[in-house]
Amino acid sequence: MQTDLYNYLSTLERLKNDNVSSSASIANEMINCSLALFKDDRLKNKILDIIEAQSSMAMVINVGFRILEAVDSNSFETLKSLKEEILEFSNKAIKDAANFLKGVKNIATISYSKTVYDTLLLIKPERVYLSVAHPAKEGEMLANRLCKDNIDAVLFEDSSYSLVMKDVDCVLVGADAIFDNTFVNKTGTFSLALLAREFQVPFYVVSCACKYLDSKKRALFKIKDAPKTEVSDSSCFVINRYFEEVPIKFVNKMFLGR
Repeated sequence: MQTDLYNYLSTLERLKNDNVSSSASIANEMINCSLALFKDDRLKNKILDIIEAQSSMAMVINVGFRILEAVDSNSFETLKSLKEEILEFSNKAIKDAANFLKGVKNIATISYSKTVYDTLLLIKPERVYLSVAHPAKEGEMLANRLCKDNIDAVLFEDSSYSLVMKDVDCVLVGADAIFDNTFVNKTGTFSLALLAREFQVPFYVVSCACKYLDSKKRALFKIKDAPKTEVSDSSCFVINRYFEEVPIKFVNKMFLGR
């Protein structure tokens, strides 16, 4: 029993420094560990540490606070239902977006959102346009996966969306965080939204309501800088951020599953 508790505590400690897993994966592990450690006095501090360390993940922040609320109210059942709630929101967002966009033939996206990918599988468009998404090339990964699913993908450099917008019926992107007036996504999304407006192409967001942060929680959210050497070895000031805020006023419709 003590060994099991130690393993769950170790997992929570590991999640603080997890820079590979998705926010949904980290959130699910947080819930699993919290269910096992529900009566453990160390749980709340562990969750607070993860919220602080993973401040660029809106879902982790939200789930962290939901866990703390469940512990404070001694509501084990609330915590048990949290995973199902997250899955419900995500599945409904995907289904709503797919139903709304059914029949759309040419869709542009950016980076790799699993929610977008799952939506595209339901829509089955003729063609998806997307940039490589440097430095990790998430767009290339999504393109390769779509090709395996028999969906034609057109891949290009990050700054080249203007070359294909005349062939695009709509833009569909994900979101890493959602606020009252803006949402956060891969850098380049703001430019894509402006380009869509210029070409009069509808711009849609599909994500999960669990990524919405109210004004209080938004103060905890941070967009972190990445290593400047990924951009240049120059001695001048270098900006390297993977994510940016985009005004919601550019969005024609958001699908959040609520």
